[in-house]
Amino acid sequence: MWRTTLNDAAQTGILPKSAEKIGCDDDCPFGKWLHSLAHETSVSGSAEYKRVVDKHARFHKYAGEVAMHVERGDKRAASDELASQYLVGRSYALLDAMLTWQTTV
Repeated sequence: MWRTTLNDAAQTGILPKSAEKIGCDDDCPFGKWLHSLAHETSVSGSAEYKRVVDKHARFHKYAGEVAMHVERGDKRAASDELASQYLVGRSYALLDAMLTWQTTV
């Protein structure tokens, strides 16, 4: 979803929310849920949970960097970043971490 949203933003210059918020890993529905588990030590103590939190944060950090290009009016730089497939790599890394975590729960 974020890749499509950022591609649209790179074309139109319009973001659904600020780059700062896009870069926050606790502002999306999944991130809110994920961070709500932090107080459950049986969950948050696992290496798999920590890996998902890390990969999710890295995804949002990069998405926020792409969004910053859009906010600055540099649609070309945003498009170039998206064409690099780095965001897709971050997505797959997060998905892999989630699937691994799922098998341990």
